[in-house]
Amino acid sequence: MHIDSLGHAISFSKDADKTLTYGRLYFGNTREPWGMTVASQQIYVMTSASDVSTVYKNIDQLTFDDYIEDMMLRFGASKKAVGRMMRTPDQLEEPLQPFNPIHQENLCYITVSHSTIKPFILAESGATKAFFGNRLIELEPKLYENFFYFDDNSWKFTYKIPRPWSSDIYAAKKTAQDAMDAYFHLPQQQRPDAACLIQTLGAEMRARNIGSSDIAALLMITFWV
Repeated sequence: MHIDSLGHAISFSKDADKTLTYGRLYFGNTREPWGMTVASQQIYVMTSASDVSTVYKNIDQLTFDDYIEDMMLRFGASKKAVGRMMRTPDQLEEPLQPFNPIHQENLCYITVSHSTIKPFILAESGATKAFFGNRLIELEPKLYENFFYFDDNSWKFTYKIPRPWSSDIYAAKKTAQDAMDAYFHLPQQQRPDAACLIQTLGAEMRARNIGSSDIAALLMITFWV
C-alpha cells in the first residue's frame, strides 16, 4: 500500500505526525505496512508490534550503520572521524582505557528527569549546565531557543526536506552547533566545570585523533537524539 501525492507531501511538511496518522486511518487502521513518497524520499511505515519486532530482529538485511554514518556526515563530522567512530574496539590502533566506576574521577552526578531523554529539554532547570558547565551558554546566550527550535522541527532534517522548506531548522542548528564547536575549541582549563562524562568523551575522541570540530558535531548528535 502506498500514498504518492503532492498534497500529502505538503501536509507532511506541516505536520508529520498528523500525516502519518491520516495514512494509517486511510488504509483502514489494519496495521499493515504502508509507504509514502515525500520530496523524492521513500518512507515506509510500520505500526504493528509484530512487524516492528521482525524488522529489528532481521539484522542480516537491516542495519542502522549506513544511517548512522550518514547522520554523522550531515552533522558536519569529517569522513576520517566517522571512520574512526565506526570502528570496533579490536580495530583501534590503541585499546580504549578501561573504565573503573569506583574511581572518584569517574563518578558523574547528573540529575535528569525521567520524563525525557533529551538533556537540553531541561535547560532552564540546569541540565545543560550539569553537562557543559556555564561556558556553553556564555558562548551563545540564544543556545536554548535555537536548539529547541531545531529539535521540535528536526523531522525536516531527518527526512531530508529540501532547504527552501527547511532553511529555518538549518539556521537554528547552525547557531547551536557553532556554540558547541567554539566550546570544544577552548582549552579544558577554560571549561573546568564540565561533567566528567563530557570530559571523558572528549579525551577519548582526541586520543583517536578526532579534532575539536568533529567532537562538537558528534556530541551534538548525542544530545539531539
